[in-house]
Amino acid sequence: MSDPEVATAEKQEPSAGRRMTVAAITISVFLTLAKFAGLLKEMLLVRYFARPGHENFAATDAFKVIYNSFVMLVYTKIEKLERPCYLPLFVQRKDKDGEAAAWEFGGIVMTIHFLTLVAIAVLGVLLAPGIVRTFWPALPAEGFRLAVLLLRMMAPALVAFSLSVMPELTLHSYKQFTVPALAEAAFRLLTLGVLVALVAMVWRPEHPNAIMAAGLGVVVGGAARLFVQLPSFGRRWRVPSVRGLFGRLLAEARALPWWIIRFPYKPFLWTGALALSVALTIGVAKTDWALVLLWLQYGLGIGAATALLYVVSKTLEKTSYGAALLRASEAADARRNPDMGRFWSLIPPVIVGLIYSSMRTYIDSYCATHIEVGAYSCLDYARRLPDTAAQILPLAVSFVVYPFLSEWAARGERDRLAEALVQTTRVIAYIFIPATIWMVLLRWGVLWFVYGDFAPAKQQLSILALIAYAPGMAFFSIEGILNHWYFAMGDTRTPNYVGSACAVLHVLMAVMAVFSLSLGPYTIVGVAAALTVSKAIKVLILYALLRGRVGTVDWKSVLAFGAKLLVACVILTAALHFSSAEILKHLALEGRKTAAIYLFAVTAIGVPIFLAASVGLRIEETWTVINHVKTRVLRRKR
Repeated sequence: MSDPEVATAEKQEPSAGRRMTVAAITISVFLTLAKFAGLLKEMLLVRYFARPGHENFAATDAFKVIYNSFVMLVYTKIEKLERPCYLPLFVQRKDKDGEAAAWEFGGIVMTIHFLTLVAIAVLGVLLAPGIVRTFWPALPAEGFRLAVLLLRMMAPALVAFSLSVMPELTLHSYKQFTVPALAEAAFRLLTLGVLVALVAMVWRPEHPNAIMAAGLGVVVGGAARLFVQLPSFGRRWRVPSVRGLFGRLLAEARALPWWIIRFPYKPFLWTGALALSVALTIGVAKTDWALVLLWLQYGLGIGAATALLYVVSKTLEKTSYGAALLRASEAADARRNPDMGRFWSLIPPVIVGLIYSSMRTYIDSYCATHIEVGAYSCLDYARRLPDTAAQILPLAVSFVVYPFLSEWAARGERDRLAEALVQTTRVIAYIFIPATIWMVLLRWGVLWFVYGDFAPAKQQLSILALIAYAPGMAFFSIEGILNHWYFAMGDTRTPNYVGSACAVLHVLMAVMAVFSLSLGPYTIVGVAAALTVSKAIKVLILYALLRGRVGTVDWKSVLAFGAKLLVACVILTAALHFSSAEILKHLALEGRKTAAIYLFAVTAIGVPIFLAASVGLRIEETWTVINHVKTRVLRRKR
């Protein structure tokens, strides 16, 4: 590299660093607002439907199984499918051939996305009773009725809500992060606002259909998430002619035989084998033949369909008609958009990962509804507490760092990939390991402050689940970021196949805890711990498999940091424990106000002690924060 090029690079890197920092802070602000609105919605659900004497846990269970295991499941899985498969190809095409070529590719993907969502929504509306009866048979009669109504109400909302993924990813490809973050905040705020307005003006909490207010909030908020982004998205969007659009889709259809022959079948045979193993596990754990039959159908269906496609493709290839068809497919493939072939080739590993993670989400809802009425709501209440923290800064960092990782991977700068990995991991550990200690030790105060007073037996279930979820906070935080190192290197297989294997462990742990082990009230701990353990194992395996694929890691400094952080966390634990015990001698946790006083007092003692210990131990992350604050203060004084 010549001297002028070096100088230019040196000028650009600080600018890139500043852009990453500013973008991460901006996204974090909007995500904090969104998460606060989401937590406030959960507080109101508790206030409306879980207060002593006004419990209606059948309604909250119905809403949560449909919202978590259908609406958010489809949305998150599509986002996880398109982020590694669509965004890198869009960026590469835009940089290589200009915006027109990139937007042609984007238009095809968006059309396929739209048609898929319409099909899912139609099936959700038409088959709602069968879907609820099959997947959540333990719901009581009232919960079943409400779940069917909610599914039919929220299924059409998927078209706008999940379609909002496309403008989000496209804007991210232009390194524009503010509008998508604002759209997420709009979704959460409108969901909350509609819930409050409808309960105040249409349904009182005691009304049997009051939970529909929460469902309508999701419908309105999901539409807003799309339309907030359209102005920024629309300035670049060029609506293709109907004839041109369907011509591109026809080229995709004509190339289908060529794609089928080259389709990797083995992962789907493994998925079918997994389903069979899950069915046998549940059959051994409990004679629940309806679920066993469901999983047998699922596994045999996938295995049989995969085997049939393999036989048909190989037979077709050997016939004269098949040879002619394949020649026509090759010709169609040559006329296709050049990125669609690569797009489809990246999809199979991601689909396998999504199938396994969807199974994990479903099994949690199925197992929890078998514990007792309201157990799934308690499980969800507990999980939202660590999730809220883990999905703000880590999510912002994962959005922002992805384009830069892709550039470094394309240039073969392995040392930069290693350095970024170490720095990111240290920051996550420095923030979330102390946060885990804080949440576990102050769990009663946290639960009282966030959710207030609700049925004492359900409070205990939520506390038990929180104790199991909290230790996974650091692993939940780093997992999504870590996946992007693999995606940046064009590898969708490793993180998805490792995640699939760990999802199997999750399913087995949850099923055995509910149906085989006699854990009593601690059964919910087994379901929650299944997620923590499986995610921890996945993260550790992914770190191990990155060895040799990124640059050299200074293990001496990493181990030194770990030892220092361990000492600081021991000091923090002692400070929180003794200050909490002393304060509780003079303060009883009997409401949100006393919980707030308790949390503030203990935190005001523990955090300064932890920071002082970090400074004394010379943990670099502490000095980075202090120097950043000093710089800001001095700049304002000037």
